[in-house]
Amino acid sequence: MLSTRDLVFKERLVCKLMERYVGLYEIEEVVSSNAVKLQLLSSMRIHLVVNMSRIVQYKEQVKGQKKKEGKPVEVEGVEEWEVEKILNKRKIKGVEKYLVRWKGFTVESDTWEKEEDLRNAKNLVDDFEGRIGAEVRRQVEERKAEDRRVELPRRYMAKLLYGWDNRKFKAEYLRKLEKN
Repeated sequence: MLSTRDLVFKERLVCKLMERYVGLYEIEEVVSSNAVKLQLLSSMRIHLVVNMSRIVQYKEQVKGQKKKEGKPVEVEGVEEWEVEKILNKRKIKGVEKYLVRWKGFTVESDTWEKEEDLRNAKNLVDDFEGRIGAEVRRQVEERKAEDRRVELPRRYMAKLLYGWDNRKFKAEYLRKLEKN
Protein backbone atom coordinates (compact mmCIF):
# COMPACT_ATOMS: atom_id res chain seq x y z
CA MET A 1 0.00 0.00 0.00
CA LEU A 2 1.21 3.51 -0.83
CA SER A 3 1.30 6.35 1.72
CA THR A 4 -0.80 9.43 0.85
CA ARG A 5 1.30 11.76 3.01
CA ASP A 6 2.46 14.14 0.25
CA LEU A 7 0.12 13.08 -2.54
CA VAL A 8 -2.48 15.52 -3.90
CA PHE A 9 -5.95 14.24 -4.75
CA LYS A 10 -8.28 16.75 -6.41
CA GLU A 11 -11.37 14.78 -5.40
CA ARG A 12 -10.48 14.86 -1.71
CA LEU A 13 -10.14 18.46 -0.58
CA VAL A 14 -9.84 17.80 3.17
CA CYS A 15 -6.58 16.07 4.04
CA LYS A 16 -7.54 15.05 7.55
CA LEU A 17 -10.38 12.87 6.26
CA MET A 18 -8.29 11.17 3.58
CA GLU A 19 -7.05 7.60 3.84
CA ARG A 20 -3.49 7.15 5.08
CA TYR A 21 -2.70 4.53 2.46
CA VAL A 22 -4.19 3.74 -0.94
CA GLY A 23 -4.30 0.79 -3.27
CA LEU A 24 -2.73 -2.60 -3.48
CA TYR A 25 0.07 -1.98 -5.93
CA GLU A 26 2.46 -4.61 -7.20
CA ILE A 27 6.20 -4.03 -6.91
CA GLU A 28 7.63 -4.38 -10.42
CA GLU A 29 11.28 -4.21 -9.42
CA VAL A 30 13.61 -3.19 -6.61
CA VAL A 31 15.60 -0.23 -7.94
CA SER A 32 17.92 0.15 -4.96
CA SER A 33 18.05 -0.70 -1.27
CA ASN A 34 15.58 2.12 -0.47
CA ALA A 35 13.55 2.54 -3.69
CA VAL A 36 11.08 0.37 -5.60
CA LYS A 37 9.19 0.69 -8.87
CA LEU A 38 5.43 0.21 -8.49
CA GLN A 39 2.77 -0.76 -10.98
CA LEU A 40 0.46 2.26 -10.47
CA LEU A 41 -2.79 3.27 -12.12
CA SER A 42 -2.50 5.67 -15.04
CA SER A 43 -4.80 8.12 -13.23
CA MET A 44 -2.18 8.59 -10.48
CA ARG A 45 0.15 11.29 -11.72
CA ILE A 46 3.22 10.46 -9.68
CA HIS A 47 6.57 8.88 -10.48
CA LEU A 48 6.55 5.09 -10.54
CA VAL A 49 9.70 4.84 -8.40
CA VAL A 50 9.03 5.62 -4.73
CA ASN A 51 10.99 5.44 -1.50
CA MET A 52 10.58 2.35 0.69
CA SER A 53 9.37 4.55 3.56
CA ARG A 54 6.19 5.21 1.48
CA ILE A 55 5.36 1.52 1.15
CA VAL A 56 3.50 -0.53 3.76
CA GLN A 57 2.69 -4.22 3.53
CA TYR A 58 -1.01 -4.92 3.24
CA LYS A 59 -2.66 -6.57 6.24
CA GLU A 60 -6.03 -8.30 5.98
CA GLN A 61 -8.87 -6.48 7.69
CA VAL A 62 -10.67 -7.80 10.73
CA LYS A 63 -13.34 -10.40 9.95
CA GLY A 64 -16.61 -8.71 8.97
CA GLN A 65 -14.90 -5.39 8.21
CA LYS A 66 -13.82 -6.11 4.66
CA LYS A 67 -16.16 -4.91 1.96
CA LYS A 68 -16.92 -7.56 -0.64
CA GLU A 69 -16.65 -6.39 -4.20
CA GLY A 70 -19.97 -6.19 -5.99
CA LYS A 71 -20.95 -8.36 -8.89
CA PRO A 72 -22.28 -7.06 -12.20
CA VAL A 73 -26.04 -6.95 -12.75
CA GLU A 74 -27.50 -8.07 -16.06
CA VAL A 75 -29.60 -5.31 -17.68
CA GLU A 76 -31.12 -5.94 -21.12
CA GLY A 77 -28.67 -8.76 -21.78
CA VAL A 78 -25.62 -6.65 -20.87
CA GLU A 79 -23.63 -6.95 -17.64
CA GLU A 80 -23.42 -3.63 -15.77
CA TRP A 81 -22.21 -2.53 -12.36
CA GLU A 82 -24.76 -1.08 -9.96
CA VAL A 83 -24.38 2.58 -8.90
CA GLU A 84 -24.52 3.23 -5.16
CA LYS A 85 -24.28 7.03 -5.13
CA ILE A 86 -23.40 10.06 -7.27
CA LEU A 87 -20.76 12.09 -5.39
CA ASN A 88 -19.77 15.03 -7.60
CA LYS A 89 -20.09 16.62 -11.03
CA ARG A 90 -17.62 18.36 -13.31
CA LYS A 91 -17.49 19.67 -16.86
CA ILE A 92 -14.41 19.01 -19.00
CA LYS A 93 -14.25 20.33 -22.57
CA GLY A 94 -18.03 20.70 -22.63
CA VAL A 95 -18.72 17.14 -21.42
CA GLU A 96 -20.43 16.72 -18.05
CA LYS A 97 -19.15 13.84 -15.95
CA TYR A 98 -20.31 12.47 -12.61
CA LEU A 99 -18.18 10.91 -9.88
CA VAL A 100 -19.78 7.51 -9.23
CA ARG A 101 -19.48 5.27 -6.16
CA TRP A 102 -20.10 1.70 -7.28
CA LYS A 103 -22.15 -0.58 -5.06
CA GLY A 104 -19.96 -2.99 -3.13
CA PHE A 105 -16.69 -1.18 -3.93
CA THR A 106 -14.42 1.06 -1.87
CA VAL A 107 -13.49 4.74 -2.42
CA GLU A 108 -10.52 3.83 -4.61
CA SER A 109 -12.92 2.41 -7.20
CA ASP A 110 -14.85 5.66 -7.69
CA THR A 111 -14.79 6.76 -11.34
CA TRP A 112 -15.88 9.72 -13.48
CA GLU A 113 -18.62 8.67 -15.91
CA LYS A 114 -20.50 10.52 -18.65
CA GLU A 115 -24.22 11.09 -18.15
CA GLU A 116 -25.04 8.93 -21.18
CA ASP A 117 -23.25 6.00 -19.50
CA LEU A 118 -25.55 6.36 -16.48
CA ARG A 119 -28.86 5.80 -18.31
CA ASN A 120 -29.94 3.05 -15.89
CA ALA A 121 -29.13 5.23 -12.85
CA LYS A 122 -31.15 8.24 -14.07
CA ASN A 123 -33.02 8.53 -10.75
CA LEU A 124 -29.72 8.85 -8.82
CA VAL A 125 -28.49 11.52 -11.26
CA ASP A 126 -31.78 13.42 -10.88
CA ASP A 127 -31.56 13.22 -7.06
CA PHE A 128 -27.99 14.55 -7.18
CA GLU A 129 -29.02 17.40 -9.52
CA GLY A 130 -31.90 18.25 -7.16
CA ARG A 131 -29.56 18.43 -4.15
CA ILE A 132 -27.06 20.55 -6.08
CA GLY A 133 -29.84 22.77 -7.48
CA ALA A 134 -31.22 23.45 -4.00
CA GLU A 135 -27.73 24.39 -2.75
CA VAL A 136 -27.13 26.72 -5.72
CA ARG A 137 -30.53 28.41 -5.20
CA ARG A 138 -29.73 28.93 -1.50
CA GLN A 139 -26.38 30.55 -2.37
CA VAL A 140 -28.01 32.83 -4.97
CA GLU A 141 -30.62 33.96 -2.40
CA GLU A 142 -27.84 34.76 0.09
CA ARG A 143 -26.06 36.89 -2.52
CA LYS A 144 -29.29 38.71 -3.38
CA ALA A 145 -29.86 39.49 0.30
CA GLU A 146 -26.36 41.00 0.50
CA ASP A 147 -26.97 43.08 -2.63
CA ARG A 148 -30.19 44.58 -1.24
CA ARG A 149 -28.22 47.20 0.66
CA VAL A 150 -29.05 50.29 -1.36
CA GLU A 151 -27.36 53.66 -1.05
CA LEU A 152 -29.65 56.60 -0.52
CA PRO A 153 -29.40 59.67 -2.78
CA ARG A 154 -27.09 62.44 -1.56
CA ARG A 155 -29.92 64.90 -0.90
CA TYR A 156 -31.71 62.48 1.36
CA MET A 157 -28.49 61.62 3.23
CA ALA A 158 -27.77 65.31 3.86
CA LYS A 159 -31.28 65.80 5.19
CA LEU A 160 -30.86 62.84 7.52
CA LEU A 161 -27.38 63.75 8.72
CA TYR A 162 -27.88 67.46 9.26
CA GLY A 163 -31.55 67.43 10.23
CA TRP A 164 -32.64 69.63 7.34
CA ASP A 165 -36.18 69.38 6.14
CA ASN A 166 -37.46 70.42 2.71
CA ARG A 167 -38.31 74.01 3.71
CA LYS A 168 -34.92 74.82 5.23
CA PHE A 169 -32.83 73.03 2.61
CA LYS A 170 -31.20 75.82 0.63
CA ALA A 171 -29.98 75.80 -2.93
CA GLU A 172 -26.39 76.64 -1.90
CA TYR A 173 -26.13 73.47 0.18
CA LEU A 174 -27.55 71.51 -2.71
CA ARG A 175 -24.88 72.89 -5.06
CA LYS A 176 -22.13 72.00 -2.56
CA LEU A 177 -23.41 68.45 -2.30
CA GLU A 178 -23.60 68.03 -6.06
CA LYS A 179 -20.00 69.31 -6.49
CA ASN A 180 -18.75 66.58 -4.19
